[in-house]
Amino acid sequence: MLEILGLLSLFLLIGMIIVEKIEFLKKYCIPSAVVGGILLLVLFEINEKYWNITSIIEMKKTISQLPGILIFPIIASIPLGMKKLKFDTSSIKTTFILIFITILQLTVGIITNILFLKKDIYKSFGVELNIGFAGGHSTAGTVGNILKERGVEYWELSQGIATTMATIGLLIGIFLGIVLININKKNISQKQKNIHREKIGILEKNNGKKLSLDNLIFHIATIFSVCGLAKYLTIFFKRYNIPILSLLTPWIVGMLVMSCIWTIIKRLNLDGYIDENLKKKIINVFIEYAVISGVATIPITKILKMSFPILVLVFLGSVFTYFFIFHLCKKLFEDNYYFERGIAIFGTSFGVFFTGILLLRYCNSDVEEVMKDYSLGFSMVALLGPLLILITISLMLTYNLYILLIFYLIVLMISYLLIVKINWR
Repeated sequence: MLEILGLLSLFLLIGMIIVEKIEFLKKYCIPSAVVGGILLLVLFEINEKYWNITSIIEMKKTISQLPGILIFPIIASIPLGMKKLKFDTSSIKTTFILIFITILQLTVGIITNILFLKKDIYKSFGVELNIGFAGGHSTAGTVGNILKERGVEYWELSQGIATTMATIGLLIGIFLGIVLININKKNISQKQKNIHREKIGILEKNNGKKLSLDNLIFHIATIFSVCGLAKYLTIFFKRYNIPILSLLTPWIVGMLVMSCIWTIIKRLNLDGYIDENLKKKIINVFIEYAVISGVATIPITKILKMSFPILVLVFLGSVFTYFFIFHLCKKLFEDNYYFERGIAIFGTSFGVFFTGILLLRYCNSDVEEVMKDYSLGFSMVALLGPLLILITISLMLTYNLYILLIFYLIVLMISYLLIVKINWR
């Protein structure tokens, strides 16, 4: 394990140095873990093609399992420190649009799967669109974790495709987003600032609190205690075949346990020990290692064999996601910063939360109302998203895809009609 952590850390450092020295990468906030992961991937591919060193091959196999392991504390920690969400009409609209886009991307994945049924596509192919586009590199391990828990052999391939989707989505989100902003030419009154420093600045704020070592240990101990308890509960649920609960993955159980723990912490008046920004820093460490592990172990050869279905999935996903985001934003918000709201949702639907912030700041850095609504909407999707993904994968593995597609299309249509027909006033 020390050898693996040492190797990942070395390439993570190399990635950080490269991003810092190459202005293009720094300007557009290309993650250093992605850069380092690509370099490590090249090393693994060279080894398999020319050197064939057994120890490196075994190391790669172990590293491929890390995203599925690290996703556990990443998702389980979401409820910790979460403040009571105060929604108004605008934030509820934003939440509905984000949930709709999640369902849309899952539906597009099912459609693409059906289009290539006769091309030896595995049964859950297509769910990687939403996991990669909206979830990002850190959640690519989700699909691998779910499939591995169910004893599915192709979990590593699916995880690799999700990671590939995350990379493609990030690039589309940043570059197409900036193109859309420049074409729109609305509310851009100042020159582009150093976005990379602004992004880091958001992470660095700690509301004036002085963070102590004890405080750091308290956060880490809480997160890992919940993960351990959730793992034992999952084993218990499965052993005694408890209805519904036995179907849940450890990280979903972890979220439920963490919600209970956070409630207890607040009741005991210990919530002052929890700092949301410190928690983010801890989770960012897990994310960096999950990302570099996922990128470094992408099964290139197998993915290249599926390049056409993947391209179709990316194309359909991109077109439908783009159209419905701005269509719904224009319909629901009209003159209430509809483009700014759309570009923030566009960023997170192709990249991650900070991609949305990046584009929103570049578009208009003074719209705090949009930032508030976007943050609240994302918080709800962060809670519901993993559950929707789990349900979709389970249904794809269990039921006929044509029947499943009809069901998702009906859900999508009803969701659309509810969103546009509700009298929001």
